[in-house]
Amino acid sequence: MVTRIGFGGLAAAMAISVPLVAAAQEQSAGEMVAMIGLPVLGMLFVLAIIILALRYDERTDRRRVALIEQHLDKGREIPRELLQPKYDGRTPAERRQHSFRRGVVLLAWAAGIAVVFYVVSGESRALVWGLPFLLLGVGHFFNGVFLSAAGEPRGGDRPK
Repeated sequence: MVTRIGFGGLAAAMAISVPLVAAAQEQSAGEMVAMIGLPVLGMLFVLAIIILALRYDERTDRRRVALIEQHLDKGREIPRELLQPKYDGRTPAERRQHSFRRGVVLLAWAAGIAVVFYVVSGESRALVWGLPFLLLGVGHFFNGVFLSAAGEPRGGDRPK
């Protein structure tokens, strides 16, 4: 069985590591609360956005299934649009370009966040805050190179 660690796992790991780092550095109670509270608050905010997005998708799928059931109960033909999976209407080349674009934006966010935290705190360890965005950006580049091009003909195989 393959275990996937998503953003929730990353958030949990960060939430666990912050108190340990703060305790190891013997900081005051106020600094410790700030070191723990602000990152946890930020992670909870992101988690709330993710939960809202997932609930919206679930609600949309339930409505689609209910509509299919209504068509079946009435003996009508089910429209093709209800049976097809979600499709964004982009070609593999457009998906690849979009993934590269996301990668560039996330890398810019990584650099920006790392620099801002470094300037504000004056400590080089603050650069680590750009790491999640850096990893996400690299993931989008990986997706653009390897995964988005799965259905796209390569090199001389392109139709003319």
